[in-house]
Amino acid sequence: MGLSGKKPEFIHLKTKIFSKSSVIDLPIPSLTPPQPPKNGECSLL
Repeated sequence: MGLSGKKPEFIHLKTKIFSKSSVIDLPIPSLTPPQPPKNGECSLL
């Protein structure tokens, strides 16, 4: 039960950082270009 209380807190922290931290917005777009080449990821699997 102790972990359950900590899990929701972590999600809340992540949401706050994503909403308040503009720096995270930078890495997100950077990951978008490598996302289209999903064929390569399927090959790795």
